[in-house]
Amino acid sequence: MVVTSHTHGCSRLDSKSMFFVCKSLTSPVAARIVLWLIFLLVQVMLFAPLGSGPTVDRPPFLNDTPSSQQFLEKGSWEKQRTAPKFQQQHSDRATGDATFNDIDVYYKKNNGMLQSSTNCIERGMKDPAAHANYSWMFRSCHFHQLCINTESNEFLMASPKGVSEDPGEQEELALGSINPRWSGRGFNKGFHKVKWHPRRVDSETILGYYELPSNVVLVPFHSMAAHNVGHLLWDDFYPLFTLLSLFGFTPKKGNSFQYLPLRWASPEGKLYATCEMQKKKIKICNDNLQRFLPLLGVNPDTFSTVKKAELKVTSQQSQLKSPYVCSKQAVAGIGMLMDHGARDHGWLLRDPDSGHNLAPHNIGRGRMFHKFRNFLVQNMGFPPGIPPPSIRDKITFSTFSSRGFERSLGFENQSAIVRRALAESRRPQFKVQCITMKEASLEEQIQIALESAIFVTVSGGGAVTATFLPPGSTLIVYYLEDGGYDFWNGPVGNYTYTPARLDWDLLSNAAHLKVHWLPIKSMESTQYLKILEQLVLHELQATDGWSGL
Repeated sequence: MVVTSHTHGCSRLDSKSMFFVCKSLTSPVAARIVLWLIFLLVQVMLFAPLGSGPTVDRPPFLNDTPSSQQFLEKGSWEKQRTAPKFQQQHSDRATGDATFNDIDVYYKKNNGMLQSSTNCIERGMKDPAAHANYSWMFRSCHFHQLCINTESNEFLMASPKGVSEDPGEQEELALGSINPRWSGRGFNKGFHKVKWHPRRVDSETILGYYELPSNVVLVPFHSMAAHNVGHLLWDDFYPLFTLLSLFGFTPKKGNSFQYLPLRWASPEGKLYATCEMQKKKIKICNDNLQRFLPLLGVNPDTFSTVKKAELKVTSQQSQLKSPYVCSKQAVAGIGMLMDHGARDHGWLLRDPDSGHNLAPHNIGRGRMFHKFRNFLVQNMGFPPGIPPPSIRDKITFSTFSSRGFERSLGFENQSAIVRRALAESRRPQFKVQCITMKEASLEEQIQIALESAIFVTVSGGGAVTATFLPPGSTLIVYYLEDGGYDFWNGPVGNYTYTPARLDWDLLSNAAHLKVHWLPIKSMESTQYLKILEQLVLHELQATDGWSGL
């Protein structure tokens, strides 16, 4: 706003400044008084509340998210991108006494002072009347001085001689997410196979050990199904992030943690759909982890299975002095921190023992999922906030994202209908794009999501790119109306022909997104094509209030 005064001949000297020059005032004192009053008036106009009611249309949870205005002030959001976090951690020069998975470690003699401790939280309840106690599935622990014997691949906790053990510290936890299909009997069944706890030993038996840097957090985990990217992000990475958050190991000002995940395989045998089920799945799991670990800020060079973890001497040392590696900080126990808990893909709501309905698993967890999204995006070097409307101008159809025949959709008619609707409604600023995500790199998928005002996909693993959508985006998910089954009452394939809204529990509780579900088998009908058209136009109009401007 340009302020002028014909009486006093005032005009603004600089359009970006709050100071004015008063040409006709001859008294220096009077001029200073006028300038000061004008300055106070402008301050009040800029910063005082405009009333007692709501002043913006942005939902409250967006208030701590960088707005598009902040993006514009800093310049193009694309130019703000930095190198992925894991690349910033790499060092070409070894300074330690040895390396453990390419991380410097430092040898320490044990003078009897090595002592391990735990702090565990338990979210489940013990029911003495139940046939089985599942409380270990709900337990997560923070360990101080968790050690691994690199010769036996065994995790250990050290106690000084003569110090009695705390029985609570020996309680077990689930090292990986729980797949409900592991219930029952069979060579590939058994929840107990992911039950884990470190063995406690006399501290004096460890004469010396290599210690990881204090900012390194050791994270042993079991992967539920890393060969499937959807399960990798939502059943491995999301609960791992939640676990780190529970004990304060996510990034904050003034700290910089380096995560060292080690994938553990159950010594008690194979489990349905896990990496170890087939040799080809082991390779796919390893390839997917190498590709996607940068999302967690992890350098893939530092990752391995527990069995393949390497402790190597540096050029300054001739041989290893100890097989033990200890970490001051470690966390484990992701069990029921997974995305759908005891319900297969988040749609089954019946308790297998009582037959009673269960509440959705993700009630109240939407904020955590939003933080998880920001964590992933930032680790890849992208700004976490809301891009400006000039950037977020795409309506993206994720095509052929499922291997299932009925869910492998090209969205030809749907994208054509939306293009026509945009032309008729005179919204040329929005563009429709059809992209097969498996052909795009990880960085490209994140950028596609950041630029999408509306993202259309099918339910299942193909919807995983929606994880990167900015707050306020619209997610439209197509599902099979009759693809449901009840795995509790029989083997896989016991179909109930009910709606199969895969991951509805996770996505419908993601409060930072606007999620809609549409049926697949009716999608080509005139009725549902019209519903899609009207839904898209409505969401584009509603998105204007979420833009952050």
